[in-house]
Amino acid sequence: MGLALPVALALLLVWALVVVSRGRKNGSPPAESHSAPFSVWGWLAGNVSKNENERARGVEAEARAKLAMEQRSARRMKQTSRGQRVLKEALEFCPHDYSDTHGEGTRRVLVLYGTEYGFSKEVARKIAETLAERVADCAPRVLSTAFFNVLEPARENVIVMACSTTGDGVVPNDARDLHEAMSAGVEEEVIAMPSEAAEKMADDTQSAAPRCDKHQANPLFKGMSEQNKFAVIALGDRAYAHYCRGGLVFERLFRAHTSSSPLVSTGMINQEDWSAIDAWIDSLVCALDKEPVLRQGDDDDYLLSSVLELDSSSTAKTSVSKSAFANDNPAELAVNYTRSRPYIAAVAERRMLTKVLEHGDKETVHIEFDLGNSGLDYRCGDAVGVLPANCPDIVTDLLVELAANSHDTIQMRNGEEMSVQEALTFHFDLKNLKPDLLLFIRTRVNSTQRALLDDLLDGADPHGKSEKVLSYLHEREIGDVLADFSSANLQLGDLVPYLKPLLPRYYSISSAPRAALDHSAAIPTQLPARLAATVAVLKYETLGRQRKGVATTFLADRVQVGGKVPIFVSRNMDFRLPASPSVPVIMIGPGTGVAPFRAFLQERLGPAPLAPQGKSVFGAYGSENGASESSSATIQASNWLFFGCRHEARDFLYADELLAYERSGGLRLVTAFSRDQADRKVYVQDRLKEHGLALWKEIDTGRAHVYVCGDAGKMAADVHTALLDIFKQHGEMSQVGAEMYMAGLEKEHRYQRDVWAS
Repeated sequence: MGLALPVALALLLVWALVVVSRGRKNGSPPAESHSAPFSVWGWLAGNVSKNENERARGVEAEARAKLAMEQRSARRMKQTSRGQRVLKEALEFCPHDYSDTHGEGTRRVLVLYGTEYGFSKEVARKIAETLAERVADCAPRVLSTAFFNVLEPARENVIVMACSTTGDGVVPNDARDLHEAMSAGVEEEVIAMPSEAAEKMADDTQSAAPRCDKHQANPLFKGMSEQNKFAVIALGDRAYAHYCRGGLVFERLFRAHTSSSPLVSTGMINQEDWSAIDAWIDSLVCALDKEPVLRQGDDDDYLLSSVLELDSSSTAKTSVSKSAFANDNPAELAVNYTRSRPYIAAVAERRMLTKVLEHGDKETVHIEFDLGNSGLDYRCGDAVGVLPANCPDIVTDLLVELAANSHDTIQMRNGEEMSVQEALTFHFDLKNLKPDLLLFIRTRVNSTQRALLDDLLDGADPHGKSEKVLSYLHEREIGDVLADFSSANLQLGDLVPYLKPLLPRYYSISSAPRAALDHSAAIPTQLPARLAATVAVLKYETLGRQRKGVATTFLADRVQVGGKVPIFVSRNMDFRLPASPSVPVIMIGPGTGVAPFRAFLQERLGPAPLAPQGKSVFGAYGSENGASESSSATIQASNWLFFGCRHEARDFLYADELLAYERSGGLRLVTAFSRDQADRKVYVQDRLKEHGLALWKEIDTGRAHVYVCGDAGKMAADVHTALLDIFKQHGEMSQVGAEMYMAGLEKEHRYQRDVWAS
């Protein structure tokens, strides 16, 4: 009996080995392979890969949860009083009993903001907060210019406006309607004033007010007089030629309606210069303190009830009914999707437009969004706003750096609570950092790292801003800064006041609405079924680390076909085709600057007549023959396109389509491939001069419209100079004469630019 147990165990082991061996011969993998020695590094790598996959799945799950939350939130938004939400923002900095007392005994100030990306709103809040703290008995109410129709400007004691400038001298979208309303009855020179003249006027608070015909003025503003005090702070970027024009135009409009000058010189702020902003606010506080009596109307604040009336006037367009499609009712179909209430669109198509053959070659993708039954509409020249998500790798690394759990909750600036994962993925900008973050970190680090910070901050302004600081932050993301000053031991809650919001990114729409109609739909509409964008993927290196753009890699790498992306349309009324199709157009768009011109060509010529299948780039959404009825047989206008890129074989965007338009006779295509010549580089501005005489005739005799799209830096400036040279040479003008001629084109909206600072 003593040997029975060992023998039995031995037989059992032999049987097990036979079974395993048979299993391998039959193709069943063993539980673990012992063909190589066990490796700790291999095991770690396997588990790291597994953990990465788990993290990726976790982020995907969070994204799905986010989408569901947004959809639930959208439903709640429809049920919640819009007026109540606007009123809450308006009264945030008023005395706590203001709505109960209706403003009795207070000096009312209206702080308006017109913004494209949110910075003007941040400035308006700072103004209101400061006035509430430092001006006696002050009740500052904050309101977006988008809701100007609830105002009675003549009843306002003081109106303070913070207004940004989007692009090259364009009023932000949410201030467009106010701009149009205030422009009625005002001499046109005020609205079209060049930036240099407006800037000079802004420095002189005593200059003569422009004329306003009260008989022609909008009824909202007819009652305004010199008793209505006003002040304007204009926000812009000196990288653009028309610096701060948005705010400067409003300053002139307020002068016209009040027949008076502003309380203080109009502030002109370059980028986010908080020191200059603070100085301007200080001057405003002093001016208000010196005002002997602020005219006080009735005790009841009309704005309280007026804002609540938004509910009865703005809920009619919150849904799209089947009958609306059947009746093709544009008013009912005009759903108002915005950055705060975007449309969740499915990605219908994505394809690479470039070939990456070596380091430095650019990736550019074409992406199309399915608009479904959204009722979303757009026009050629508009842009699509995309609400992106931060890269999961960056979020994961930051969670590790902060020793945070993704499911922990955090309170946002507006009081809302959400998971740390959601906040970092969807709400905070983890790349573009505020300089004052370093000032805060300095209070938390040890003495060694404080000395490093003191050296970095030496010479900085009170907000931590200096060229040295900006250079340091430009190369770093939030995780890099936390790693540099790890002794601070910060929590995410500590960082909330110092992190910028994750803003939408804007891309020129590269499809024409009429080329994107769904002719196969059961209920045909005149609304586009798709929206296309052309996206240059941003990838770069700093501090020896590979970096990725937030939105471009979100669209190009992380969102798959069928995936969901929150989008909205940003109107660009200053980049429109001429009303008549017979008017010649000259389009200048190197790189992704060609995007809106692809839409222009589709609008004028129909989808590109691609050979040999004759299918349009939108497949079933175009006409059966690939070209619409307005193809080359009926072309009445001259369409020029100047396109440039590095290499014809690598990044000639939409080459097949553009060449097809050229073959059809509908397009005169001029290209500049800068790196394909061994002896020199050739750019679009060089090609312009080569065709100078023909272009001069098109512009001067043919009344052509000129469009420029792309980088606001060197390209736009060089193109502008090339056009002036053409005017001087072929129009026989002096430099001053050429500039006056160009100003005339701008005034007639025949020279339009959609440019951005890179």
